[in-house]
Amino acid sequence: MLVNEKSIGNNVWNRSSVKLKGPRVLNEPDRWVRADGAFEAIVNRTQFDAAQRIIRERSRERSREEKLKPLRRLFSKHGYLSVELMKKTRGVPAASTYARWFGGLPAAYRLVGFTERSKRWPRSGRGSALRLSDGEMLEMLRGLWKKYGYLTQNLIDQNSDLPCASSYQKRFGTVGSAFELIGYIKTARRSRRPRNAKTITRRLSDEQMLQKLRQVLNLHGHLQRTIIDEDDSSPSASAYKNRFGSLAHAYKLIGFIPGARTFSSPREIKQRRTNYELLEGLKRLLRKHGRLSRAIINGGAGTPRSTSYVRRFGSLTEAYKLIGYAPDWLAGERAGQSTLFR
Repeated sequence: MLVNEKSIGNNVWNRSSVKLKGPRVLNEPDRWVRADGAFEAIVNRTQFDAAQRIIRERSRERSREEKLKPLRRLFSKHGYLSVELMKKTRGVPAASTYARWFGGLPAAYRLVGFTERSKRWPRSGRGSALRLSDGEMLEMLRGLWKKYGYLTQNLIDQNSDLPCASSYQKRFGTVGSAFELIGYIKTARRSRRPRNAKTITRRLSDEQMLQKLRQVLNLHGHLQRTIIDEDDSSPSASAYKNRFGSLAHAYKLIGFIPGARTFSSPREIKQRRTNYELLEGLKRLLRKHGRLSRAIINGGAGTPRSTSYVRRFGSLTEAYKLIGYAPDWLAGERAGQSTLFR
């Protein structure tokens, strides 16, 4: 829809051609047949051209340094990196994009010099931890305790409004000593991410929890207890069970129907391709061959077999629709002609 010139009143033919049942070929723009101003435009030319510039810029192949530049700039500014920080910063690609580019977020982090050991409190606002008195640091820790109802080293590091856990360790000997000074005593061992606790989930409405579940589905292309628990951006699977009665009911509310195949291994989850990656593979095959078929998909190097697309999207036809491709047999049934990237 964004690249179709019909929105500005132009009609264009001969963008693709096929001869003697051979492979479909995408023609060069100078071979297109145009009829400018064929009908009334619904979008002005300035807005349309601006959209084309954005699309061309996003589809341009970038060097590794160009990809890392926004992430390096973000790390330099804040002194740490996280998925949430990347989400709320304009001009920085999504975490899933970096994971696809470099084989995982940790790999991208390492390339810009960020590791868990290099995490530091951002030098903004009230300045570095060295400028704070013991009382100020402890008061900030009390505020965090009051806000979340519990304290852990990870929770301290995840909040950029106060010094990191290592700063408390250097100042008070151990993080536990700082906890004791404000009266906080850990009565039981807590999990790395106590998302099941009422202090966490009760602040989220039903719709907010479902929205986070949709985001996990969009990122992984599948839902399962292990996937939900591995994703730090959403409540745990048991939290959804407590709120909605069962995971199956939560799935139903967001329109997800579990398939027969499940992926319980964390290694399988990491190796599993997202919907975006699967569809990008189809697009590459389409650009290379000019058409798609089960045989072409199964023979494509680096592309999953056609059965993977059937399991993920229900059928190959549904996967074709998502990339805007209509095979000749389908187009013939609907309109008597092919509609490949018209």
